[in-house]
Amino acid sequence: MATVSSSLSSPWPNPNPNPDSTSASESDSTFPSHHDRGDDTESLDSFSSMSLNSEDVNRNSDRIPDSNRDLNIQTPISPPAPNSPATPLPSLLYLSFNQDHACFAVGTDRGFRILNCDPFREIFRRDFDRGGGVAVVEMLFRCNILALVGGGPDPQYPPNKVMIWDDHQSRCIGELSFRSDVRSVRLRRDRIIVVLEQKIFVYNFADLKLMHQIETIANPKGLCAVSQGAGSMVLVCPGLQKGQVRIEHYASKRTKFIMAHDSRIACFALTQDGHLLATASSKGTLVRVFNTVDGTLRQEVRRGADRAEIYSLAFSSSAQWLAVSSDKGTVHVFGLKVNSGSQVKDTPRIASDVTRSASSPSSSLSLFKGVLPKYFSSEWSVAQFRLVEGTQYIVAFGHQKNTVVILGMDGSFYRCQFDPVNGGEMSQLEYHNCLKPPSSSCLTSNDKTPRGLLSLIIPRVHSRILIRTLTTQVYGDQMSVCVARVLLCLHEKNTEFELVPVNLFACDHKLPSFLSMNPFGQVPVLQDDDLTLFESRAITAYVAEKHKEEGTDLTRHQDSKEAAIVKLWSEVEAHHFNPAISAVIHQLIVVPLQGEKSPDAGIVKENLEKLEKVLDVYEERLGKTKYLAGDSYTLADLHHVPYTYYFMKTSHAGLVNDRPKVKAWWDDLCSRPAFLKVSPGLTVAPTTD
Repeated sequence: MATVSSSLSSPWPNPNPNPDSTSASESDSTFPSHHDRGDDTESLDSFSSMSLNSEDVNRNSDRIPDSNRDLNIQTPISPPAPNSPATPLPSLLYLSFNQDHACFAVGTDRGFRILNCDPFREIFRRDFDRGGGVAVVEMLFRCNILALVGGGPDPQYPPNKVMIWDDHQSRCIGELSFRSDVRSVRLRRDRIIVVLEQKIFVYNFADLKLMHQIETIANPKGLCAVSQGAGSMVLVCPGLQKGQVRIEHYASKRTKFIMAHDSRIACFALTQDGHLLATASSKGTLVRVFNTVDGTLRQEVRRGADRAEIYSLAFSSSAQWLAVSSDKGTVHVFGLKVNSGSQVKDTPRIASDVTRSASSPSSSLSLFKGVLPKYFSSEWSVAQFRLVEGTQYIVAFGHQKNTVVILGMDGSFYRCQFDPVNGGEMSQLEYHNCLKPPSSSCLTSNDKTPRGLLSLIIPRVHSRILIRTLTTQVYGDQMSVCVARVLLCLHEKNTEFELVPVNLFACDHKLPSFLSMNPFGQVPVLQDDDLTLFESRAITAYVAEKHKEEGTDLTRHQDSKEAAIVKLWSEVEAHHFNPAISAVIHQLIVVPLQGEKSPDAGIVKENLEKLEKVLDVYEERLGKTKYLAGDSYTLADLHHVPYTYYFMKTSHAGLVNDRPKVKAWWDDLCSRPAFLKVSPGLTVAPTTD
């Protein structure tokens, strides 16, 4: 999806523009699930609603529209006073098409606007009283939910926050907060993708749960693309090397890297189904089309001979055409020889004939391919449209056949048509300026719904607002024993935290970005504001001390003697129990996973004997006290849990079961609420710290 924006800046006012509104963190409103309804037979989708709780629905029942009202007017709109001749036009900060290219969003230094492409008309705008700069406006098809990021000289919101805006309520209903500025946002019906300078976060839309984190090379443009088809998600982002792209296939849990160019990646685009990827480098002369599944180069086309900055790439819905815009002021349309996956099945036979007759032309010297330089055998564009050189433009294919929609950072809107057979210069169908005052084409509160829009339904679904601020983060895989040890402690202390997934099998813990947090390349790592810790027992000690007045008292901090006993038995676990049981688990679970050799029976036997002696000591100790350090559950007990859980899945579980006191102790540990939250993730035990 094409976007173009200016740079973000720093100061910000109150996140809610209405002074009577309650801030998201203080509100009792809901964070609703979104619903978007589409109909291929209609020229326009309907906007559809996010849910409100029953109280909000009842309170606003007089505002629920019937089938004759457009969604965007379901709450009373107070249009701004018409601009007087002395009022300057707002500065444009951001442009972006929605996922099906039927609408586009505009971010300005006063607020944001949503406009329809065909026919061109302003659907609605929100100009804020205080501040108002919005540097990112991401739509979700035609849903009332938008993702906003502040920017410009007077930002409406902090540039390090993604604000979830519900236009039914005309206010923000949730937020995601980060340590650095947000570069871009991408939305799907099931995911929110937030792009920072060198990281990408993937969240579940329903509850804002973090699902995945990706490290990238420096990415100041916020380059990222996601598939929008009904199938599984495909995500594309820059890799960790210059010229490299990374492709995440979430259904198959596969990651593909492609060295697409020698220079840095400047732009890329995905087909809706995620099967084809178009890329351009900072050189801007060639555009390459790849198969995202196997990484093969399917086609290469040439924009020109001189360097250019590519602003946008866009596939047609059938992947028959590819459009390119650059700083040279010309929009190019190329014919593609390859179609995208299942989309080729839906393409009529005549379309393939047209593609052959009007495919990207080659140089007349292409007969000498392999002899003359590659330039002379290049494929060139079928059609072109000339614009003002130097202005930033983004491009998409229109819903009418063989049309292209072009948006400029000067506010310009062009709709053009190209000849798929003869090619050549495109013909301009219409021109508008989206920054000018709204004309009669802009809906007001008394307008009727245009033909083709569906009626609005407001479901009554209850779910709380979610404000995610990444202050306490745990990096790791919940399968890891040492990560589980930290998670148990956090749950026992009722502490809010964010688990940032680290794919151990893909060796993400060996990446430079991770090694900067833990030079030994092991999980877990804890980041708490400006503090970074590694080594699981050091982390649990810190968490237990910091939150000593909350949740379970894991250190017996109010009694120095009891606290000393906790430390004693914690040392026993670390120096006697852990070396023996970890060696057994490594041989019986980790070694088979590695597939290189069989478990060493000698190592298993030696360490089982050591473990038996430790458990004999425990049996005697637990005959006197309920837990190892006394009659209260402490870190001394908690540290045993993850490895023992895996051990009880082996054929040697009898070492615990045959000792009544140890068995009762273990059953007690397994029944704790914190363990029940962590245990579902303990499926495999990779090598950790």
